[in-house]
Amino acid sequence: MYHKQGSINNWKKQEEKMETFQVANQVIDLQKSMFENTFRAVSMAQDHACEMSVNFFTQLPWMPQEVIKAMNESMKTFKEARDTFKNNVNEGFKQLSTMDVPKFAELFTRQVN
Repeated sequence: MYHKQGSINNWKKQEEKMETFQVANQVIDLQKSMFENTFRAVSMAQDHACEMSVNFFTQLPWMPQEVIKAMNESMKTFKEARDTFKNNVNEGFKQLSTMDVPKFAELFTRQVN
């Protein structure tokens, strides 16, 4: 009888870990979705602000072309850095999704002493 009870307890513990894993995956999916939506909205606003700035400065007759060229280069660098940031965050989400169940469950079930 003890052996059966031990097997049932082990099965329940495994089931609890799987539930924890599923809930954690749902939370991660929610965070990923929120990040992507927010990132897209902020990117659109930043791109619009960049376009407005370029249009404003190109219409000024006294603005040297070197300044406009430097602004365009800095905006290009900014967009590249933004894309790198997004790729790094996506890589982090990808690593979380490929983490095996015991390690993943351990992250969320550690008890604080």
